[in-house]
Amino acid sequence: MGAAAPDQPIPVSDMKDLARYANDIPIIEVVAGDGDGTFEVVWADGERAGFTHLWLRDNCACDTCRHPQTLERVASFLTVPLDIEPLAMTVTDRGALAVSWPGAGDGDEDTAAEPHPSVYDPGWLRTMAARRTKVHEREFPIETWGALGPSEVPSTDHGAAMTTDEGLRDWLTQLTAYGISLLTDGPAVEGEVLNVAERISKNGIRPTAFGTVFEVFSKPHPNNAAYTPVRLMPHIDLPNYTRPPDYQFLYCVANEADGGESTFVDGFKIADVLRTTEPEHFEVLASTLVSFRFQDHEYDIRYRSPMIVLDPDGKVVEVRVNDWIRDTTPDVALADERAFYAAYRSLLEKVEDRRYQLRVKLGAGQMVAFDNRRVLHGRESFDPNTGERFLQGLYVERDFVRSRLRVLDRSAV
Repeated sequence: MGAAAPDQPIPVSDMKDLARYANDIPIIEVVAGDGDGTFEVVWADGERAGFTHLWLRDNCACDTCRHPQTLERVASFLTVPLDIEPLAMTVTDRGALAVSWPGAGDGDEDTAAEPHPSVYDPGWLRTMAARRTKVHEREFPIETWGALGPSEVPSTDHGAAMTTDEGLRDWLTQLTAYGISLLTDGPAVEGEVLNVAERISKNGIRPTAFGTVFEVFSKPHPNNAAYTPVRLMPHIDLPNYTRPPDYQFLYCVANEADGGESTFVDGFKIADVLRTTEPEHFEVLASTLVSFRFQDHEYDIRYRSPMIVLDPDGKVVEVRVNDWIRDTTPDVALADERAFYAAYRSLLEKVEDRRYQLRVKLGAGQMVAFDNRRVLHGRESFDPNTGERFLQGLYVERDFVRSRLRVLDRSAV
């Protein structure tokens, strides 16, 4: 049956869905449509929602239609006529929707196909109706931000996140909402960044050309600006990849050098400001392909993308800014280059504006996690002769962060 937390209602019918869907509100009536393949469900509290016969048949959760162990569909949609109509629809004594469907038959016109029975949980149907009304909303709501003081940065105690589901859930909720969160009071030891990532999933860590776990310190022969003590303008990592890494974890093992303050900028906030105050610049940055390139003696990785990436609904889903690996010219006509550079300059001015920056110096045992495709990160220059500065980092796939949150939400009361 669908999962139920302590003191939560038990599903009336198993819908092969591990997310919580049960409630105590039964269906009391089914209202037929006007012959258009639709019908309406009425719950005991007066709530109503419409569905189609086709969708309902497609989502039968019986053991014939969905595998009882994998929970995946096993019946082909090709067996469902597009004009399917139920033979009967009734409400059970427990308030579920019971439907008798025409059987698929075996191809023999002389053989009558047995009707196919389906039962739909009232809470599950209610959940599906609510989800349909929010189809254009973000599953994980976001909160944009500008300048934040160190005490305002979303944070969670390392021990709580590592040892309790509540602490882990709080931390990941902060991370998905704000795109950034600190773990505090952790051990100042090498390798702890990997332990934190594996708390989410051992399979969600993404290797890159820099390996699985990379180390940030000044190197004598660097192939990336991060391995030097120079100032780094706020940027995202690896915009030259087809899909840049999602979340970046940076764990501070030591930070005793003078300087080296970290800077963070919410790219979604910058995009919102541009869209509101300079819509012509926003449009240019959302439509112009820009080439990004990383090259050394072993790799030459390139990709072209707008700097502001939108989904089909026009929501900003990614911001790609990295000035030092921006390659050659944008893909615009000669006459349009000035407009591109004007828009890009405006974007960089906002990125460098302290009104939009979060600035914090990480201490030993602190880890900052941030959405690499949303939050730009940078660093002030530091003097490597004044003390050790050593961070370890890695990348974690967004799908695994969200998956972990969904699973944690199943058991949250």
